[in-house]
Amino acid sequence: MELLIVIIVIGILITIHEVGHLITAKIYHIPVEKFSIGFGPTLLKKQIKETTYVLSLIPLGGYIKLKGEESEEEDGFLAQPIKKKLMVVFMGPLANLILGFFLLFLLYFLFGIKYSPPIINYETKIGPFQKGDLLLFINKDTINSFEKAVEILNKNLNKNTSFTIKRKNKIINFSWVVNESIKNLYPLILPIVERVKKGSPAEKAGLKPYDTIIAVNDTFISGWEELIEKIRNSGGKRIKITYKRKGVFNTDLTPQLVTADTASKKVPQIGVWVYLPRIKVNFFDAIYQASIRTGEVSIQTMVIFYKLITGKVSRKALGGPIMVAQLTYESLRWGWEYFLALFGLLAINLFIVNILPIPVLDGGRGLIFVIEHFFMKRRLTKKELDTAITIGWLIIMFLIIFTFYNDLSRIFKTK
Repeated sequence: MELLIVIIVIGILITIHEVGHLITAKIYHIPVEKFSIGFGPTLLKKQIKETTYVLSLIPLGGYIKLKGEESEEEDGFLAQPIKKKLMVVFMGPLANLILGFFLLFLLYFLFGIKYSPPIINYETKIGPFQKGDLLLFINKDTINSFEKAVEILNKNLNKNTSFTIKRKNKIINFSWVVNESIKNLYPLILPIVERVKKGSPAEKAGLKPYDTIIAVNDTFISGWEELIEKIRNSGGKRIKITYKRKGVFNTDLTPQLVTADTASKKVPQIGVWVYLPRIKVNFFDAIYQASIRTGEVSIQTMVIFYKLITGKVSRKALGGPIMVAQLTYESLRWGWEYFLALFGLLAINLFIVNILPIPVLDGGRGLIFVIEHFFMKRRLTKKELDTAITIGWLIIMFLIIFTFYNDLSRIFKTK
């Protein structure tokens, strides 16, 4: 079942892209000769006007064939004004962006928005604060999240500011001149489990959602970061977990070695997801939050590509279809919230990939049309176009081979 969902996800990501091209071509009355969902042997076929719609056996994407896409024909794609050609080309990637936005909207609307509790943590002591202080008010503003606290503190930089905090069940009031040291404040995330991954060491050991982990190998922990540190320092050896659930219990488990990110070596994990409080949002707030997140992910993805090209990020971080399938499969083991988040990020990443200025990708095709129209004032000759396409395919094939190599290296890496 999970493998089928992985196939469907990859298929949807690519098919939605082609649907973007299809709808735009139809709007501009550009003849579409064929539109296929899937590849390989035909299962179903339906002719509607000039377009043959096909459902094929292999559900890993699809494709569209426009009239006059390869050689100029009357009323065909290449004979269209540049505006129409660019719109048809870029509506494919834009369809992926819209899909990503919609999935993030669903994520926020259905599950709400997580936030960090306004509990103080730091590495070096800052002003009058102590670890574990709960911020209640700053200048009479009610503090309901660490994010809001940071926002208000930044507005009051270098100003004498009043605070109300809760410290060990006591309410304390004080004033303090906010300074640059607040940049070193971060939230204390309590070691409470929200989710347990299916088949993980934690599940096998009996841990359940909303268990509070209070010690590892009989050493008390107060925050989630301490828990992660203890597990990672275990070296994958068996550890004792003490947790609270209507009483205090102990369990033993052996962490599983997992690749924590695409560029690092495998690290011990037990398969638990941290609990963070969340607020429910209405329809319009979900749209707003999804818009902000879509923009952030798009910019972050472009920055990562830049850093990959310039060597500021290891190129081992690049992943291909195998990694996408693995991430999708893993997300299903965490639950639908994690799955929606990943699905949305993949759709946005596919948008960015497809607008890269590489011939054979949509971004490269659009760039060729711009060069032809605004600079060369003519169509590329067949030889020039073939050269550009060959260069594009060489780049794509290199990336495919390189990402497959990275994927396989991660699979067979033991350390």
